[in-house]
Amino acid sequence: MNVPLAEHFHSVQGEGHWAGTPMHFFRFPGCNVGRNVLAAPVLFNIVPEEERRLRPFPEAKQCTAWNGTRFWCDTDYAQHLEEPSEKLIGETYELHACFTGGEPLIHQRKVWFKELLDGLRRKNVWVHVETSGTVPFHCEFDWVTVSPKLAYDSRPLQLADQVKLLVDENFVLEEAEALLKLVPDAFVFLSPIFDPNSLVKKNVEKCFEALRVHPEWRLSVQWHKWLGVR
Repeated sequence: MNVPLAEHFHSVQGEGHWAGTPMHFFRFPGCNVGRNVLAAPVLFNIVPEEERRLRPFPEAKQCTAWNGTRFWCDTDYAQHLEEPSEKLIGETYELHACFTGGEPLIHQRKVWFKELLDGLRRKNVWVHVETSGTVPFHCEFDWVTVSPKLAYDSRPLQLADQVKLLVDENFVLEEAEALLKLVPDAFVFLSPIFDPNSLVKKNVEKCFEALRVHPEWRLSVQWHKWLGVR
């Protein structure tokens, strides 16, 4: 059965608890968060016209974090290509795979989604999911990362193994503490927002301010961008 994907690639996890772990990333098209805006100051890897499937991509996508912070999404998830699930499973040599997006959970009731998930598990691959926390779960994963976006739902948030909070200079510690009361047992990672691929020192400083109060939290700085890999 064919699986629609914005892209898939082999790399290492660059963030959070599993940073440095070889992982097969499956980026699914479509997102229920954010909005189209014109003239975005960010570069996209636009695919050739003949390879586009859903629609052309003349606009950038602006996303909004749980606390109202807006940022530019650096992925063209408006396009997709289709790959047979058997081929994708066969190409997975890693012990870990990550379902991400866009928002992968908008597809979780599809037959091809379950076929890919079950096939990877039969191969003893740990399947991770990265979600915005805006869509309830209807299937199980081995590791759940929630990076909450605007209008997040408490139910998927409470299933998180780790929570990744995006941080810029407007980050308010008390707001984060209130949100994290819903997930007292999850790992917490603070991720400074890049601009778009360069570290913003003010955002890092804001993370350190929070870590002085909560040394049990961790810093996550997207190591894959420093390494120059996907």
